[in-house]
Amino acid sequence: MHLTLKFLGDITEEERDQILEVLDGVSLKNSAFEMRVGGIGAFPNWAKPRVLWIGVPEGHDKVECIASGIEDGLSKRGYAREERKFSSHITLARLKAPRFTKELAEALKTEQGYEAGTVQVKTITFYRSHLSSSGPEYEALAHIPLRGTA
Repeated sequence: MHLTLKFLGDITEEERDQILEVLDGVSLKNSAFEMRVGGIGAFPNWAKPRVLWIGVPEGHDKVECIASGIEDGLSKRGYAREERKFSSHITLARLKAPRFTKELAEALKTEQGYEAGTVQVKTITFYRSHLSSSGPEYEALAHIPLRGTA
């Protein structure tokens, strides 16, 4: 599982190097931190869920700071800004209607207070995704340690 900070789509080798420069700069401004994971939800809503997610009730401010730094750094290099407000979450599943039933939605709603625990966030990982018939497969291109002192 991972928490997506920015989705880029297809990129060139030159763009990869620019992105790594941005990630390195962001890592210098942010230190490692603890993140609590819990609370189940759905995008866009429970009536028509397309994505099931688990939230970040503690540490989301640090995640959002990192995401904002990435967004700012990439926009200065010509990448389009994300129009939607960033929301710290871990995607559990993507759903295709009509497999998702009202009964399942009601059952999951009862788990909205679910607590998954805490995790130490120490790195930003730059992933490439490969789509296959069995779903996406992720390849780590780089692990950038959070090196800030604040």
